[in-house]
Amino acid sequence: MVLIGVVDDKQVNRRTVERNLATCNGFNIVLQASNGEDFMEQMEAMPANTRPQVVLMDIDMPIMNGIETIAVGSIKFPETKFLVLTVFDD
Repeated sequence: MVLIGVVDDKQVNRRTVERNLATCNGFNIVLQASNGEDFMEQMEAMPANTRPQVVLMDIDMPIMNGIETIAVGSIKFPETKFLVLTVFDD
């Protein structure tokens, strides 16, 4: 089972990813966050063995964007892999 995190400021995007992954065996979403700061707080509160192995990260978010979050998160949580999953209207 691959433990997944989804970080996106738009709830509709987080729910879409959740619905799509629910149809696939082998994935379990264990964290959903609305920005990088929220992600960091949740990760620090989780026991290491329950943290996501893979995080789908939006880039454009308020408070702490995806680029900053990946830069800090990669150092603080080296066992977690980050994938950028983002949508721009233009």
